[in-house]
Amino acid sequence: MRFFSFLIFILSIFFLFSCSSDDECTTNSDCTDSSKPICEEGVCVAEQQNECTTNSDCTDSSKPVCSNGTCIAQQSDAPFHILATAHEFQNGSSYYIPMNDGSSTVALFSEQREAMGILNDSDGSIVINKMEIIHGEGVMVEEYSLQTTDLVHTPLEISNYEIAQGGRLDFYVRFYPVESSSRAAVLKITYNTSSVFTLNLTGAGRDSAYFTENATLSLNKVLGGMDLDEMISGSATDSNGNTFFYGHVTQVSGADRFGFDLFYGKITAAGELSWLKIWNGAYRDFSNDPGQNGETGGSANSIAVDSEGNLYLVGATSPSSSNNNFAALVLKIDGSTGSTIWQKQWRPKWATSVLAWHNAMAYGVDVKGDNLYVTGSTLGEAAVMFLVFNKADGTLVLNKAIDVYSSYNDRGYAVKVDDNNNAYIGGSANGKAFLMKLESINSEPVVAWSKDLSAGTGSNVNSLDLDSNGDLYASVDIRGAATSFSFIKVSSSGALVWGKEQASSNDSNNVHIVRVLSDKLYVGGRVGISAYDVQMGDGYLVRTSLDGTIDWSMFYYTGKGPDEIAEYRVKGLGLVNNSLYVVGQIYTGTLNGYRYDGYWYNGFNDLLTVYSPTLSEITLPTGSDIVDHIDLAEAGLTDSTVESRDMPMNGAKDTFFYQDANAKHDGYMPDGEMSFMKMELK
Repeated sequence: MRFFSFLIFILSIFFLFSCSSDDECTTNSDCTDSSKPICEEGVCVAEQQNECTTNSDCTDSSKPVCSNGTCIAQQSDAPFHILATAHEFQNGSSYYIPMNDGSSTVALFSEQREAMGILNDSDGSIVINKMEIIHGEGVMVEEYSLQTTDLVHTPLEISNYEIAQGGRLDFYVRFYPVESSSRAAVLKITYNTSSVFTLNLTGAGRDSAYFTENATLSLNKVLGGMDLDEMISGSATDSNGNTFFYGHVTQVSGADRFGFDLFYGKITAAGELSWLKIWNGAYRDFSNDPGQNGETGGSANSIAVDSEGNLYLVGATSPSSSNNNFAALVLKIDGSTGSTIWQKQWRPKWATSVLAWHNAMAYGVDVKGDNLYVTGSTLGEAAVMFLVFNKADGTLVLNKAIDVYSSYNDRGYAVKVDDNNNAYIGGSANGKAFLMKLESINSEPVVAWSKDLSAGTGSNVNSLDLDSNGDLYASVDIRGAATSFSFIKVSSSGALVWGKEQASSNDSNNVHIVRVLSDKLYVGGRVGISAYDVQMGDGYLVRTSLDGTIDWSMFYYTGKGPDEIAEYRVKGLGLVNNSLYVVGQIYTGTLNGYRYDGYWYNGFNDLLTVYSPTLSEITLPTGSDIVDHIDLAEAGLTDSTVESRDMPMNGAKDTFFYQDANAKHDGYMPDGEMSFMKMELK
């Protein structure tokens, strides 16, 4: 009997534990039901959602309010509420812009104003001490702001504003999205000294523009005068991160005010403007646009820097007011001070009476070893110019002309020299893009090959670079009613290796620069992407591996409304360690003299498709006055007597200002400016 009682006791204990509820617990590990993983007050319960966008995301009844992305407990009642869209919003409520409809989006860089009012429900007056916007993570300051309801909306500034019983304070919340995602903020109202009222704000930008994941912008500067047009050619960056820039400018006070004058300067790795110079002869001095339409400055390859930090620039200068006959200009500049070391002018013939065939213009330069190599056009633009200088003193080693197509304009826009005494020239011949290889360039150059790129009338190659294997990279600027952002890799034997193209149905697409930096290819220019700025075009930057695999792309967008629209072009690139230095050109619209800054967004890699132009051999003309590579026996140099001078970095309205891009609001529209950015690559 005793045994039986003991057995009953043991079984009771067993059933007591085996039949206990799965919902009872001591710690989370006791909760085996995945739908109820949390042990709370001895019972397994479902995990409560604590991250949110709107109040509906908060499923925990004890935390029903979404505040700044987190579910929180309902705040205490306030003595007022906010009236908007004919609805009352209490403390801790949420409001979706526009019109609290919960789904509509707002176009990027366009404003949506929401009229709101604070209504005093209390038995007495209340004092609004302060009203402010608390921006959510990743939300830009300009995306949410408070404004007055005046006819001309101005920033709302509240300090100890008293609202009588039954009274109200009207204001606007301005939503101005700059990214195509949910944009969150909190309207925080401090009242009666220390009490707080909050209204959670949410809106979303339209389209598919998301801030780039590839770099962080650390510096964004503009350089330019209020009523000047700065047209940028290119830049060169030394091993210390100093960036040298070059271009031409119009209408500088104290200069000749005849056409263009040259300007150039140096920006340190920290973003400080070290020095700035202008070079102006008596008449027109410029770095000519390879597109031949004056939409920008010269070739990105018109500037070079050597290992000693000396700067080399090429362009053209006019001896008279006719402005239809030029001499090629070559400058060597001390990179530390900006002072001129030597300056030379070259013509195929120096004659008392200047004729059309005496014309010469320099477009591209490269430095290798003891020599400087220059290309351009000569003999009245009938032939590609190829000059070799001793870089130390500027003496002429040789001068040649290459007639690519007889009786047509031929121009070299870029030159690159390899380690094996070969030079590669890219440009425009007979109105079409071409590439050429010269051998034995320091003694008696010969043309190894010359290729037509089948890129169509108006196309050109305006930038070149080489990798350590001797392979060539070329920008192919395709022109016409529809333009294209295109670039190719070519072997040293002249064979196409691969190509990429971002084609379009508009005319706002141009490639300006190719650079091999740390075994990656960087390509810059502008594009007109559908849904963004197809009218003026946005800055574009692409990085690929040397086999053509796309790493990333990004575009620089400032908006397309009348107060924001601006053209942007990438014209110069440099890389030191992980810092990418970008020099570009901004050109604002006819109504925009206010906004000069934008944001870098992820590009659309799928828009970059395979580009496979046919590289066909060009048979150079023979038996004429100009043959494939003739020595210009009558050609020669003269020393220029023009003295460069310092330019003021700020001051009068028609001199140069160097400032943060978002601080410039006094431009003369339309307005050309130089842009300088520093980005840290991720």
